Amino acid sequence: MNGHAHPGHDRSESSRRIARTLQLLGAVLVVSSIVVGVFASHAGAAALSNGTVVLKDGSSGAVATNPLVNHEVVDLSVAANSTLSRTSLEGAGFPSGAVPIKVLECSDIGGQEANLPKKPADCEPETIDSVAGAQENGSLYIKGFTIYALPDTVDLGVSNGTVCDDAEHQCVLGLFSNQNDFSKPHLFSAPFQVTSTSTSTTAPSTSASGASSSASGASAEVSVPPATLADTGGPTLWPWLLGAGFVLLLVGSVLRYIRRPTYED
Repeated sequence: MNGHAHPGHDRSESSRRIARTLQLLGAVLVVSSIVVGVFASHAGAAALSNGTVVLKDGSSGAVATNPLVNHEVVDLSVAANSTLSRTSLEGAGFPSGAVPIKVLECSDIGGQEANLPKKPADCEPETIDSVAGAQENGSLYIKGFTIYALPDTVDLGVSNGTVCDDAEHQCVLGLFSNQNDFSKPHLFSAPFQVTSTSTSTTAPSTSASGASSSASGASAEVSVPPATLADTGGPTLWPWLLGAGFVLLLVGSVLRYIRRPTYED
């Protein structure tokens, strides 16, 4: 022996190190994909609050989560905001800011801000409920609003075309000073989808003003965009992570097998 390592041995050892690295990266990706997949499976259960408008379970008072159920009853809590404040309503042409605030279920395709309702036809008129008016600071509270999987011809009659029944056809609740004029002050809730299975009964709607004014106010715009509850990448990312992880594990295992050390007698 001359004390020098055999070149072939060095190449084999280098290949085995690469193989081990590939296996390690593959294992990390597989574990990461499982974690992402678990979180993605719960993404649909996001709280229905955008900081100004909060949807609450009509029975427990807890913040409602997405998706909602057909005929589910919710309460709406609207924090102090500049959009429905007395100053804003007076500026919009309502004397002394006194105007009933109407609530309707409206279409929001894909739950995207860009697809928020822009005209009266985007809302189902048969879902309308109202409160006498907001507080001076814009806050209000509405109890017992019934959510529908739209269209619902059995309960609401002929539909105006508003659809709200799956992840593509999501909805928002719109709060309007004038539901027939979208240039007037109005707010939107966070987007949600509605499943068709009903687990609760419809309750009559009663309204009251005076939600807590401690939460942050709305913007000065005439509408408040919904919270971001749409797809954030998790549901489409984790299968790719899982696939890449398995590929790296497979390649690393094959390479280690090919480059396994051989022993001569």
